[in-house]
Amino acid sequence: MKKSILLIFSISIYFLNYGQNFDPAVYQVGKRYPGYIIKLNNDTVRGYIEANIRCSNGGIGYSNQNRCEFYLSEADKKPVDKYGPKDIKGYLIADKFYKSIPYSGGLAKVNNFCLLVNEGRISKYVWYSTKEGFSGMSKSSSESQEEFDQRRYKIDEVFQKLEGNCYTYDGIVFSFVKKMTEIVSDYPEMAEKIKNKEKGYKSTNFFDIVKEYNAYFENNN
Repeated sequence: MKKSILLIFSISIYFLNYGQNFDPAVYQVGKRYPGYIIKLNNDTVRGYIEANIRCSNGGIGYSNQNRCEFYLSEADKKPVDKYGPKDIKGYLIADKFYKSIPYSGGLAKVNNFCLLVNEGRISKYVWYSTKEGFSGMSKSSSESQEEFDQRRYKIDEVFQKLEGNCYTYDGIVFSFVKKMTEIVSDYPEMAEKIKNKEKGYKSTNFFDIVKEYNAYFENNN
């Protein structure tokens, strides 16, 4: 059954409040969870996906960000296939939706699976990478899982307008007016406010600008 990829994203938004929770109590590496894949032709195939680590150590090896191991049945001994970011548009595992987008954490525009955290005309994703000393870190009894994760992972907030290029706040802040007016050019009133550096439309207001931009198109479509 063919469905629009935007419709699939809308369905998966239900899960996003919990999508960034990798606490072992709720997300177990190696366990198979219900989910689906979205093929390049937008076909959706439901089944089970084996949970992997959130990112590979030092970028070496497989993780949720570069491989999706898909099973039609939870009891299947072998996967139907092991998909990479070039093979499918995205996948849902449990409460986590990953989309293949051109972001690698560096200068190369190589597609990887990034975790969707906010959907809109400009969507927000996160990309994880390990910090130096990752392998030797251990969780102390006084810190929460979230605090431990912040200590051992570098987390990039990645933005993408529709199916366009990806960017981070740090990547546009020094040319904010030029780049942001281009991004929101289909909302001329907002682009003009950014160009004129009006109050509430400067680089420090980036996240509020994205929120307002998304709300505008949600209410006018």
